[in-house]
Amino acid sequence: MCRLGHFRPRRFATSISPWIVTREALEPFACMVPVQDPAPLPYLQQAQPNNYDLQLDVGLRAAQMNEAANICRTNFKYMYWSSVQQLVHHASSAAP
Repeated sequence: MCRLGHFRPRRFATSISPWIVTREALEPFACMVPVQDPAPLPYLQQAQPNNYDLQLDVGLRAAQMNEAANICRTNFKYMYWSSVQQLVHHASSAAP
């Protein structure tokens, strides 16, 4: 068996679930990425909105707790790399 490489563990024994949100459904929330400094390589530069204005909250509930404690709140629009840039990076990095 070949060993799992850097990007391969996430693909092992996975499937797409019904909770996946399509890109078309996210279009009303599209926004530009923050200023990228240093500028990405030319093939990763973007002229159109490829990030999304989505509020993200993370809660943690230990076994002894009745309710989850909010431990993080942010917005996806602050991601330095858009999902499109991440996909292009993975595709061009020879990740099978």
